Amino acid sequence: MASETVCQQLAKGILVRPVCRGRVTTDLDISVVAPNSLEVQLSSGYRSLRPIPYIKLIDGRLMRFGVRIEVPANTANGRRCLVGGDGVLWVYRMHDGSCEFARFAGSLPFSVLDAIEEEFRTEVVNHHDYRYWGFGSEQEMEANYAEMSKPCAQTHVVPLPSEKSVLAAIRSKIQSKKQH
Repeated sequence: MASETVCQQLAKGILVRPVCRGRVTTDLDISVVAPNSLEVQLSSGYRSLRPIPYIKLIDGRLMRFGVRIEVPANTANGRRCLVGGDGVLWVYRMHDGSCEFARFAGSLPFSVLDAIEEEFRTEVVNHHDYRYWGFGSEQEMEANYAEMSKPCAQTHVVPLPSEKSVLAAIRSKIQSKKQH
């Protein structure tokens, strides 16, 4: 077990104990990440307030903070684990070349978040923060959600396609794939 990476241990369902390093958190439960279901176990999403290029995040510059990069088996090219002394933060390459982050239940990677903030001179916020969603204030976010919760003035009924039209569309797709 000692030769396994942290990400491999997570994938097998080994406990990750949270360590609180001065940040306020309500997520101090110790939980097991179910094998082969890391995506389902998402605990918190994170974004930096200024875009960080994915390529710069994984180029090794965080090693001076004690953060190492792991590439778990069966992982897409645009995903990596940033491993600190107190937890794992997953990094995802976005379509524009920037990145977003996620931590899974039971892992509180404050050392990784601190390293990112110091190296890239930006704040990293989680999905509970109004800035994560692009709002200028908490009041703006609450007003937006209140507006969204109001019933619509108009209702549009979209008829379902007939079984015949669905089958025709499937046949068309199959034929176009055969021609290529």
